[in-house]
Amino acid sequence: MKVGPEEVGAAVVYADSSWIDGSPPPLNIQALGYLREELDLPSANRFPSCLRIPILIGHGDLDEKVGVKLGLQAASCLSALGVNPVYKEYENLGHWYSGDMLADIVTFLRKHSTTIEEV
Repeated sequence: MKVGPEEVGAAVVYADSSWIDGSPPPLNIQALGYLREELDLPSANRFPSCLRIPILIGHGDLDEKVGVKLGLQAASCLSALGVNPVYKEYENLGHWYSGDMLADIVTFLRKHSTTIEEV
């Protein structure tokens, strides 16, 4: 089953085929196509806007429910997909939020508010 097309500049790509020029699509585009297929989502008609959405990952270093390793893996996975997440770890914080985390969220949202409106 084909996933796509994804329009990237002037090229159209399917997750399980190649770019118009015959080269394989970038892995992040392939991965997004496979995720879209698995979730039965419609194909995108342009470059995936999710790659432009600012993401902040806040994680407590004492989180007993979701280990720090998983937070780091999530950030790494997003980076591999072409997203540029901001990962911030909070000392002495479990599976909850803190004043510092909330302040960072507000700062992050203010910094990216025009970016969010453009997506």
